[in-house]
Amino acid sequence: MKRKVISERMKNFSSIGKLFYFLIFSLLIFNVCNAQNTRRELIIAHPWTILTALVNGEPIASEAITTYKEIFHPDGKVSDFQKTGPEVSGTWELAESDTKLIINKGKENEIVYDIISIDEDILKLSGKVKDESTGSFEKIELILTKELSKSDDGDKTKETDKNKVNGILK
Repeated sequence: MKRKVISERMKNFSSIGKLFYFLIFSLLIFNVCNAQNTRRELIIAHPWTILTALVNGEPIASEAITTYKEIFHPDGKVSDFQKTGPEVSGTWELAESDTKLIINKGKENEIVYDIISIDEDILKLSGKVKDESTGSFEKIELILTKELSKSDDGDKTKETDKNKVNGILK
């Protein structure tokens, strides 16, 4: 009799154990699928403005660079706006397990960036850009921040962005 009770309990435990492992496995798969979409979702979440640009480690000392606004559309198009100039359009896509951002893939002006880091507020990219005047490639690093809406507390957000950038550049 005791063996039969123990045997029944083992069967119940076995079923419960299988269910438990199935639930854990399902949660892992769900989290992996969500992680794959995270970078794409962050990139298209809002417009980005260039906060800092470095060429070969040296900051670009131009106010023009910080007036750019980048909008990554869900359909794979990207729009570049400069406050004083016309809109420039192109394409974008993620590659290599979402670690690379490719702008204008397969075109003469193609740029491949490594995504160094990304969160809701900051996007840090690193890549090589061909200098048309010399023909050589230069390392470019961009730190973009989400575009502030009129309702955002600009001073507070800019200070937060500066602190994050200082942490990234160190």
